[in-house]
Amino acid sequence: MEPWIAGPLAGLLATAVMTILEVPAWRRRGFAGILDWEQNQTMAARLLGRPAEELVAGGLCLHFSHGVLAGLVFALGLAASPVPLPSPAAGAAFGIVLWALTLAVHARVTGRRIRGDSVRMAAALVSLGSHLVYGIALGVLVLLL
Repeated sequence: MEPWIAGPLAGLLATAVMTILEVPAWRRRGFAGILDWEQNQTMAARLLGRPAEELVAGGLCLHFSHGVLAGLVFALGLAASPVPLPSPAAGAAFGIVLWALTLAVHARVTGRRIRGDSVRMAAALVSLGSHLVYGIALGVLVLLL
């Protein structure tokens, strides 16, 4: 399958896996328990001018759209690489890069700092694990598709 098709499809499926793994943290701590969901809720609230608590579907749509777009970037990058890379390992590295980007923009997007906040520090660890799973799933799926 062409990378421009396989990437978004793999990104969608990998985001579904990631999201399922994040649900327990969301149930325990709400949106503050998952950094990227909190960011997506905040962005949806700003875009639609409504309270974030009312925009679960909007936040999840942003979450999945980010996963699809990241899948496209990953697949195209892998296809353009002059060195053949094992895609699950490259996916794991890509997941860590996405996690680092999440950390880098969190305070700017949400207005809430991670450092010094025990709930968001725990959320950062949940986010690391879920982005790692996303990346590995993405790498495997791009390989299989």
